[in-house]
Amino acid sequence: MVTADGPVRGDISLLALRYAAAVRDGDAGRTTARLYRFNTAPPAPAQARLLGDPVAARQLLMAAAGLDRRGRGGEYTLTTEPATGWLYWRRATGPRSGAVRTRTAGRPEAMRKLYITAKLDHLPLALRAVFQTARQADITVVKFGADYANLRRPDRIVLYTRDREQAEQVGAALRAALDGIPADTLPFAERIAPAVFSGLDPPPPPATAATRASWRGWLCQTLAEALHQAPPDSAELAVAAAMQRCRLLGLDPASWRVDDGFFTELPGAA
Repeated sequence: MVTADGPVRGDISLLALRYAAAVRDGDAGRTTARLYRFNTAPPAPAQARLLGDPVAARQLLMAAAGLDRRGRGGEYTLTTEPATGWLYWRRATGPRSGAVRTRTAGRPEAMRKLYITAKLDHLPLALRAVFQTARQADITVVKFGADYANLRRPDRIVLYTRDREQAEQVGAALRAALDGIPADTLPFAERIAPAVFSGLDPPPPPATAATRASWRGWLCQTLAEALHQAPPDSAELAVAAAMQRCRLLGLDPASWRVDDGFFTELPGAA
């Protein structure tokens, strides 16, 4: 059974793990996807009519965020690079590669990020507040879902920051800017404000430097592997195995806090 130092009953991450453990079908990839997409908003007819067309949704949300029809707003410009599921805005003065990176000694850099989980019905208001905060905080990259399927995810807006210190400063500013806006809960990420969560994208493998996993993608895959290594007839034992994997990695499943040096200190890191 889940131990006392794991998530509390009703915690969204624990609910996700219990669901994924109960419906395991021998495919760890499908389990990873179930964990990753957990707490996605169900389709709603009114939302689908408004946001179902990706081009119309993009124009609507850009206008709400204070961006012009070409995706320009102040220092930010919509990029033309392919990015499946996401629309990226980059600051003109930022690094060409995109997000500001957190350096880890002797290794490729990890990336600190903030997830904004304002509920979908309140997304236009939240976007304006997020872009205003991003400008004031010198955030280099802002992105949000490119279509209705990705906008329904709880992590529907993402900012990249330099490190935990800046992430906490921006999180405090967003706490005030998003005050009163309802938010969804994001599994497997540290909550630093009611609508703001944090994570740390792992460095890319040296041999494939262009390929980078996300924090939640990496963590959900790790947890899925642990679930599938447990006895198939016991969901509780599988959840306990996933919790134990977290503790062996140095993660507290009650908070999901991850520090900037996590991947440097990870067992097996170079």
